[in-house]
Amino acid sequence: MFILSSQQRLVELAKESHVPVLITGPTGIGKTTLAEKIHRESSRSTGPFVVINLASLHEGTLESELFGHERGAFTSAEKARTGQLARGEGGTVFLDEIGELTLPMQAKLLEFLQTKCLRPLGANLGKRVDVRVLAATHRPIAQWVVDGRFREDLFYRLRVLQIDLPSLTEWSIAQKEAIVMDVLPEIRRELGQEPEGITTEAVAVLASHEWKGNFRELRHVLEFSALHSSGATIETKDLPSWFLAHGPEKMSDASLAPEELRLVVSDSYESSLKCFEKHYFSAILRKYPSGFGEIAARLGMSSSTLRRKLRSLEM
Repeated sequence: MFILSSQQRLVELAKESHVPVLITGPTGIGKTTLAEKIHRESSRSTGPFVVINLASLHEGTLESELFGHERGAFTSAEKARTGQLARGEGGTVFLDEIGELTLPMQAKLLEFLQTKCLRPLGANLGKRVDVRVLAATHRPIAQWVVDGRFREDLFYRLRVLQIDLPSLTEWSIAQKEAIVMDVLPEIRRELGQEPEGITTEAVAVLASHEWKGNFRELRHVLEFSALHSSGATIETKDLPSWFLAHGPEKMSDASLAPEELRLVVSDSYESSLKCFEKHYFSAILRKYPSGFGEIAARLGMSSSTLRRKLRSLEM
């Protein structure tokens, strides 16, 4: 999984420790994948990794699902049941969509995190369980604490470490290129293909996309392209037709729109110039989404020079 350098230290700390971790970020950004990576590369890797999507569980059976129940605890409880938290014994439990928990269930989860003692429905005594808890949400959980929709004490208990995964729309073009090159070999292996390449032009088209659906959307496009490719190398023509049809909006060949060339003037010549260059190259990339080769040729520079320029501008 591709992680921003600013988050890498937090990920390493999460792998080296046993404390709870709260992973935040939009849907499709890879929160479950990161949680599994933390578990797999931790000292608990030999134990189970239990994923519990709290949004998919019925409110009426949620307590039984998490904590289990004894025989006769309620009308239909004909036999005892082990809760999913207990199934993580010796390993890690990942609570996805933690923001969906009701306040009463938040209180019970907090009690478990504080005592590590699991008491099934209908039981008089609890049992100590050795599990590590990771949690995730796409909700504005900190604001929900302020609004009284999420318990403050549980929030602080869960976010001993907090890793925030920003939407791909916030990533630079260079970072998106790196993601494509990082993810594609993995997808090829999953499909039973040789880890062949992808053209510079195809990478440029992928990197210029906003990816509002985040990693999930990107993976689906790459999976289709790998399957659709007739050769060893993915080309622009191998990308989904719907994706190409809804790519970056093309501008007229006559000129760049004036608003794309706006200049923020400051006392610093360097910062003003950098601001202008970022707007200029953003417009150029949207005008010619077919690839760096065409853009570089039109600008009278090599592809490598263009790439260095974009990286210097953090694009």
